[in-house]
Amino acid sequence: MKQSNPPYLLWLAIAVTCIFAGRAYDYLFWGSPIRVLFWDQTLFSPVVEFFGTTWEEYAANLNVDRYLERATYFGGFFFILCAITSSLLLSIRRRYLTSFIYVGSGILFCHALLEMKDHFYHYGQLFEHSIQVGAPVLFAWAVFNPHRPNRILFIAKILIALTFAAHGLYAIGFYPVPGHFLDMTINILACNEDQARLFLQIAGVLDMVVAVGLFIPKIDYYVLIYAVLWGLATALARIVSGFDASFLMPSLHSYVYKTVLRLAHGLVPLAALLLLHSITRHKQTNN
Repeated sequence: MKQSNPPYLLWLAIAVTCIFAGRAYDYLFWGSPIRVLFWDQTLFSPVVEFFGTTWEEYAANLNVDRYLERATYFGGFFFILCAITSSLLLSIRRRYLTSFIYVGSGILFCHALLEMKDHFYHYGQLFEHSIQVGAPVLFAWAVFNPHRPNRILFIAKILIALTFAAHGLYAIGFYPVPGHFLDMTINILACNEDQARLFLQIAGVLDMVVAVGLFIPKIDYYVLIYAVLWGLATALARIVSGFDASFLMPSLHSYVYKTVLRLAHGLVPLAALLLLHSITRHKQTNN
């Protein structure tokens, strides 16, 4: 990448590349939530019947599952293309390349909707994907609009706030606390379940503080520092809690991609922090 690229764009590029690379691995080796839609009889049977097929015939057709599997593989390979595009965009700078990133973000949004459906339509599940869905769009737009740093920063803050607030809703118990939240906390901190729940409640409250503090001048800088540290910590928690040296390859296969996918939860705040610092320094210089 060229030296002329500001640091915040470099880290944003890395974050977006990680998002697409992590999701590509997820789709290619672990599958996608696409079946949540296509095997929902209540929701999808009207579509099936519209084409003159009964639900029983549709469900018994083995080709349907093959098509869904192929669609998942296609999504995985397309995410690889998006990851490559994201890593090269700052060097090549061709607007047509952003089309891949925008489409990839659209697929990520559909993924988030299906995740929400699979989690009993909890809106928090949807908004928890804000960074993963929005950062690629922000990056693709920011590359060709570097003269709008304040708008870039504001959008980045919105994505961070939504992600942290949604994460916090699960941690404090507004929604049922996910079992893997508790498992990771217990495995890393070597505590019991009650202590893990208390820790998550505190972390959840701090997530809410982040969501608000990002928009308060003079403290937003320190809030972003915390968001960077906590975002990276929650990403690394996946591999730390699940790693087992006795089963090295299965552990890496199961958890590394989850960490890579979520590194953006710390890297996007880092990009925002660097941008905020640049904006502040520019204002001080002009004054």
